[in-house]
Amino acid sequence: MVGQTPCPTVLVVDEADRHDRYRSWLPGYDVRTVETERAAADALSEGVNVLLLNACRHRDSALVERSHRHGARVALLAADNGGSVHGLNASVPRPVDRESVVATVETLLAHTTYDAALDELFVLCKRRAALLDGNADRSETVAALSRRIDALITELDTTIAEFATDDFRTAFRDVDTPQSDGETGRWRRRKTYSDRTQ
Repeated sequence: MVGQTPCPTVLVVDEADRHDRYRSWLPGYDVRTVETERAAADALSEGVNVLLLNACRHRDSALVERSHRHGARVALLAADNGGSVHGLNASVPRPVDRESVVATVETLLAHTTYDAALDELFVLCKRRAALLDGNADRSETVAALSRRIDALITELDTTIAEFATDDFRTAFRDVDTPQSDGETGRWRRRKTYSDRTQ
């Protein structure tokens, strides 16, 4: 890849006196900080990979839904019962420390990478199938696609092997219940890959 890959962006919604703490905990990321959900909603349009939302600041479930529409995964910090908040990808119970925050961010980004690889795999498989159905000789193109498909399958297998049990459930949590029509395509791709790995 030409050029430098931009570091992932983490948006933190918490009290101002804690902002420096998150920056020190996540030095390898573009950490942006705000104090309110309204400010967070505005910041999402600038591109965010992970949203860390302090439970005390969480008032409106619409922010979680909006985060997903913008492609961000959401974790609730200092959660007493994170499972009660619809749409959360993760929760960090009290006390919130560096280790738990770093682990949560890394896990959510791994899920994002997994989804991207799965989407690419689906597109390439469709492209290869179309070429194989055609009459023209596309052997070199098919071979190149097959190599990339094999590499993606290996990458996905490796990612799944590294997932903890809870991470694996999260990665496939919408297999049986897609959240919206817009997610149906990814749901089908996940189910296909899930069935292949059983």
